[in-house]
Amino acid sequence: MNEFVQLPRRVIPRWRDFATTAALGELGSLKSSRTPENPRADLALAKDNWVAFKSPLSAGELLTAALIEKDWPALTEAAQYLSGEDVVASEFIKDIARHALEWAIAKNPFLEPELSATHTPVFNPSIIGSIRRILSNFSNSPIHWVELALGYSIIGRPEKARRAILTALHLAPNDRFVLRCATRLFLHQDDPDLALDVLNGSSRTPSDSWLLSAHLSVAAILGKDSKFHKQARRTFDSLSISPFHLSELGSALATTELAGGNSQKAKKLFRRALLDPTENALAQALWAKNKIAIEQQNNLLKLPRSFEANARFLIQAEKWNQATTATQAWQTDEPFSSRPAGLGSFLAITAQEDFKKAIQIVHTGLIANPGDPTLINNLVYAYACSGRIEDARKVLTQYPCKDCPPEQEIALLATAGLIEYRAGNTLEARAKYNEAMELAKVLKLQSYYIRAKIHYAREELRADPSKSQQAVLEALSLGKKDNDPIVKLTLSKLNEDLEKAGIPIASKILKVTPTLKQHTVNQSLLKRGDS
Repeated sequence: MNEFVQLPRRVIPRWRDFATTAALGELGSLKSSRTPENPRADLALAKDNWVAFKSPLSAGELLTAALIEKDWPALTEAAQYLSGEDVVASEFIKDIARHALEWAIAKNPFLEPELSATHTPVFNPSIIGSIRRILSNFSNSPIHWVELALGYSIIGRPEKARRAILTALHLAPNDRFVLRCATRLFLHQDDPDLALDVLNGSSRTPSDSWLLSAHLSVAAILGKDSKFHKQARRTFDSLSISPFHLSELGSALATTELAGGNSQKAKKLFRRALLDPTENALAQALWAKNKIAIEQQNNLLKLPRSFEANARFLIQAEKWNQATTATQAWQTDEPFSSRPAGLGSFLAITAQEDFKKAIQIVHTGLIANPGDPTLINNLVYAYACSGRIEDARKVLTQYPCKDCPPEQEIALLATAGLIEYRAGNTLEARAKYNEAMELAKVLKLQSYYIRAKIHYAREELRADPSKSQQAVLEALSLGKKDNDPIVKLTLSKLNEDLEKAGIPIASKILKVTPTLKQHTVNQSLLKRGDS
C-alpha cells in the first residue's frame, strides 16, 4: 500500500543545482519576470573557476554569470563546452546551453526556452570531486558549498552534507538560494526546528516572497503559526511583485487556509497562485484538488520539471504507466527525496506488477533515506511477490516499525501477512492481515482498511479459491463504493485475479454461492468490527 496521495504536503523549497535553479527563474528580482539577480553571480570568480577547473559545474556557473553580465564571448565558450557530446550534464542544462548560443547571437539574454517537462537531470557522483577541487582554491564560494551539500545528500552522506550547508550559511546568511537549499536539507534530515531557526535568523526572510513561503511551510510542519503570516499576506497582495515570484507564497497561504477549514479562501488563493506558477506551486494545487475543486489549465502540466504535478494528475486520471514514468523522472530530479521513490515503487508493484523495477527504484531511494518505512515496506512486498521470501523476512526483521506513523504500521502488518501467505503459512498470514485491518478500523482509516481487505482477498483467492468467496465478496462490496484512484487500482487487480480464476465478476460469485447474497458489507462493518 502507499499513502502518497493522502500524505500532507507543504510548499517546501525544491533543491536543484544552481545553474538549473537560475535557469528556471527562481533567483530573479521580485519585480522582474525571470531574470536572475546581479549579486548572485560573480563573473570574475566564474571565469577563474572555469580556467582552473574545466567541468560541467564551472561551465554552468560561467554560463549563468555571463548571461547576467551579457558577456557574449564567455557565454558562447561555456555553452559550446556544455553542448559537447562527451560532456556529462543533464539534458536540461544542455538545452539551456543550446539556447544560450542563440541568445549570444541575438545578444538578448534569457529568452524563454522551449523546455520539455520530460527532460531529466543525470547526477554523476564524480561531480563531488570537481566541487571539492574548486573549493580547495575558492573556499569562500557559498554556491559551491551548497552544491557539495546536494551531492553528499544524494549519495547518502548526511553529516558531510550538513557541514557543507552550514558553511554556506556562514558565508551567505541572507542569500535566497542558500537559505532555501538549507531549509530543504534540514527538512530532509528531519530537523524542521533548525530550518525555522535559519529562516528566522535571516534579515531577508520578511521581505522575500520565496523565503516567506518556506517559513509558512516549515512553521506548519512544526504545528506553529508563522510569525511572518501578516507580512506574507501583505507581500502576496503586492502589485509590484510578478505573479511568478508570488506563486509558491500563494500556494503556502492557500494551504494554511485549507488546514484551517476555510476552503473558499484557499480556492481563491490557489487561483491567483496559478497565474504564472512554479511546478512546485502547481503540484501543491493538484494535491489540494483531493480536498477542494480547483480550476487548472492542462497546459500548466508542460511546465519545466513538473514531474510531481504530472504524477498526481496521471494518478487521478488512472493512467498508471504514464504515472510510473513521471515518478521515475521526479526521482531523478530529486534523487534524495523519499516520496518519488515510494510512489514510483508502489506503482511499479501495483499497477505494472514489475517487481524487478520496484526493487531497483527502492534501492535508489534507500541510498539517501535508509530505513524509510514506506520504502522498506515496498521492498519487502516486491521481494515477497518475486518469490524471495527469505530476503523479504530479512529486510522486515532488520527494520522493525518503531514509532512509525499508523498508516505505515498498517502497511507493514499487511505486508508481513503477504509474506506468510507466499510462504504457505495461511493461519499466520490471516492473523497479520486481521491485525492490520483491525488497526485501520480503530484509527478510522477507511481507505487503508479497504485496501488491506482487497489485498487480503487476493491472497485468499491465490491460496485456496474454494474458500475465498467471503473475503472476495467483502472486498468487492467495499471497494466499489470508494472512488479513490488507488483503491480503484487495487480493486482492478482483484478483478483480474478473478478473471484468471474463471470468475469474471461478482455476480457470478453470487450465482455460484447464493447463500452469500445475504453477506453484503457496508458501513456497519466498520462499526461492528467484523473481519
